[in-house]
Amino acid sequence: MSNFTCYVGEQIRKYRKAGKMTLQDLADAIHKSRATICKYENGDISVDIETLYEISQILQVSMSQLTTGLPETASKPSNAPGKGQKSPFFQAQRLYFYFYDGRYQRTKQAIPFDLSGIDRVTAAGRIVRHSHNTRSA
Repeated sequence: MSNFTCYVGEQIRKYRKAGKMTLQDLADAIHKSRATICKYENGDISVDIETLYEISQILQVSMSQLTTGLPETASKPSNAPGKGQKSPFFQAQRLYFYFYDGRYQRTKQAIPFDLSGIDRVTAAGRIVRHSHNTRSA
């Protein structure tokens, strides 16, 4: 299997053992067989997202603790946005919001939203404009 599948399996094993659970304890908790859990941990089969969520809840860790931290390989440069790169979505100067009218099964209206002058958007959805612009949203 892939390096990622093996890594996730190693993380599951690490957190299961840290929680002093046996393979059978974890298997019973998520309604899978002991052999399936063993295959997840060995990287023989991939864990689907729903099962990964269940495992993270049982082990009392976040899903990111089970999936992140894989060492990057220097041999393959990635085209995906990474450290220091902005996603193309955040480089856009204008977004369009579309409203769908289910009664007539068509797009009713497209509203452009100009992003110039916006510094960032907080996690709560508040818009922070550049300091030289005194308008607030």
